[in-house]
Parts: sequence; C-alpha cells; structure tokens
Amino acid sequence: MNSDNTTYFVNGNSSDIEKIMDGVLTAPRNERFIIVTNEKIPDKNRRIVTELCEKSDMIEERVVKHSKNCFSQFVKSDCHNFIKEPTDQIVVMPQITVSGPKFVEAVENGAVTIRGRYMEKTIVRKNSIDENDLPDVSPGGTMHILIDYENVYNEGLIGSEYLNQDDKVTIFYSDPNTTIQQGHFDNLTKKAGSFDMVKLKQVRHNGLDFYIATRVGQLLETNPGEKILIISKDQGYMAVMDYCETYAGLKDEIQLAESIEAGLIVLDGETERREQILNSRSVRKLETEYSLYKERNALYEQVKELLSGTPYMGDIDQIFGIMEYSPTQKEKYTATLHAFGIKRGQEIYRLMKLVEVA
Repeated sequence: MNSDNTTYFVNGNSSDIEKIMDGVLTAPRNERFIIVTNEKIPDKNRRIVTELCEKSDMIEERVVKHSKNCFSQFVKSDCHNFIKEPTDQIVVMPQITVSGPKFVEAVENGAVTIRGRYMEKTIVRKNSIDENDLPDVSPGGTMHILIDYENVYNEGLIGSEYLNQDDKVTIFYSDPNTTIQQGHFDNLTKKAGSFDMVKLKQVRHNGLDFYIATRVGQLLETNPGEKILIISKDQGYMAVMDYCETYAGLKDEIQLAESIEAGLIVLDGETERREQILNSRSVRKLETEYSLYKERNALYEQVKELLSGTPYMGDIDQIFGIMEYSPTQKEKYTATLHAFGIKRGQEIYRLMKLVEVA
C-alpha cells in the first residue's frame, strides 16, 4: 500500500459503516484508506469491509480492540501509532464527540487535519474551552435554551446561576428523569426570563431528540434572529445545526453544549456574563488566593472599626466596595461623592484615607 496520503475513516458505532463505505467509494483513487472499526461490528458490515479490502490494495482495516466506542479509543491512544505523515487526514461520523488530549494536540500542532467543519463544531463545547476558538456572535440578546434532560440530567444545569431575563429555558424530559437539584430549579424559575417543561408523551427511541428538533424548527419560524442553545451530549444534534447552517442561513446563532455554563460561554458573545464565567473557571494558586482573602478581611475589619459609632456604619458594604474597586484616589473620591453627595461624601472619603494611612 504505497501512497503519500492516507485517510482514516473512524466510525463511532457500527451503524455508521455504510456512511464510511460511501466515503471510500467516492473518494479519489490516488490515496489509501484505513477503516478504523471495533470488534463489535456486525457480520454484515464486516463482510462489506472485508470485500473492499480484498478488491483494492489501497484499502486496509484497523481494528480497535476491547472498546465500545472505537473512535474514543482511537483518539486517546492509537492515533499516534497510526498517523505518520502530516498529510494524513481523519474523517469522522456526525455522532462522534471529539475527545482525547493526544488527538487534540495532534490537530493543534498541525500533525493531523480534519476534513470538513466537524472539528470546529465540537472542540469548543467540551469543558476545556479555548477563548480563541469562540464563535463571533453578537453580545447578549434573547437566547432559547433547550435542555435534553434525559441525556444530561443535573450535569447539564451547571451554570444555571448565570441565567438572566434574556434567557428562555425549556426542559425536555421523560418519566425516568423526574428529579432535579433544588438549587438548579430555583435558578431556572427565578433567574431566567421564562421557564417551561415539556414531557415526552410516549416513550420512544430518540423521542426527546425529535421533540427538540421540532422546537428548533418552530423557533426559526416564529423567532427569527434569536439565539438557540441545545444542552445535550448527543452529537446527533449536529445534524440539526448542519441543516440550520446549510438551509436556514444560520451558523453561530445555534449551538450545542454539554451544560448551560459551557453554552453561555460559546453563545453569549462578549458580555460581562461571559467574562464572569470565564473568570470563575480560571485556575489560580491556592496560597496566593488565600493571602488575598486574608488581606481583604483585614481591610474590612479596619473599615468596620473606623465606621463604628458613626452615621455611616449602615453603609459599610457600599463604602468598602468603593475602596476595593476604585484603584486611584481620584476614582475613590469621585465615586464617594456620587454615591453619598458632596457633604457626606467628603466626610466618608476623609475616613477612607485614615484607613489607608493606618
């Protein structure tokens, strides 16, 4: 098997094998193909692969052993054993979730290229989010959040505390999944602009998926221009996104994420909310943060002691906030006068300066 270019067809499950075959049969004849499968591939599909390999010396099969999801196994370890040249490519099926640090590293370093647009549609939706890969969307605006609850359960509600009045949340659920953490429910009902629940009328295979896809169609018709966020780990929703981009002219306005938090980062645009979420996810040194925490508490106690017995004790939190978030003396002075008026503001500013001298 001699060729400068190699294409790996990696199937997420055995039902994708016919799609892989279509790709092999329609691809250029001057490159070789390696079909990556697992041991559980059905006999019918195994025969198809075997026949293809026998008919052409440009087609070869690689079997990933002892793995339910051969793509997951492939990207986590085997891809470095298989992929040798920078010209090698990988074609993956729509259902597959991109994962595995070795695979991602190979892509970022240019050692592997991906055909099509699948990679850009998945990597940003994982818990490890690269700010440089975020889509260019307008900030804020109405967002319809559709939650595939039987797929993500409470994990999909992580970040519910960041919801605001522009968010319209709908949970799609079925009988087996009828419990929710109280904190998440309080956020959904009190912070979001609206909250609704849709129960699957009769349990069927992928029933909720079709409910959500139908709701997306309704929103495109009745609420054009508004953002749509699907919360699910099911990459089958990529088909919905592909349709919206190809036939509805939408690219970044509809997104798929595994949690509310991850989805807001992707779809909210450059807003204070996104910055707040990204900041909360940033990694800090424990000892440094603890030192800052102790310094802040010590300063608060100084302010409390200074204001004790004055008419301003009831305003301690507002005064401390001005001291903490106004970096210069001029800004402190201006903010104090703006908040308390000229006479009271000048007196409070004088007390502030005593704290800093102390």
